[in-house]
Amino acid sequence: MNSQQPIGEEDINEAIKAYGDNPSFLKKILEGSKTQKKVDNFLEGQNLAQNFNNPAGLPQDLYEAIMRQYGKEEFGPYTTDDMTLIQQYNKGLI
Repeated sequence: MNSQQPIGEEDINEAIKAYGDNPSFLKKILEGSKTQKKVDNFLEGQNLAQNFNNPAGLPQDLYEAIMRQYGKEEFGPYTTDDMTLIQQYNKGLI
């Protein structure tokens, strides 16, 4: 997997302006990086993305209640407050 973002035309032109006089410039680009360092991911759970993924755009407390309902342990235990909140949402009260 390549983690680089796509290079735009403007970026390419700037690089050519900056390094165009260097004869080994093209050679370096074509050969790629010589280092094969692996970076370990030291973040876990919510810290990985700073926030849990909420693709539905629900209010955060409702989203977490639904995740607890489905047994996602990282959101904590499922409570009766969660049940009430989900029922209110399903009835259109939230």
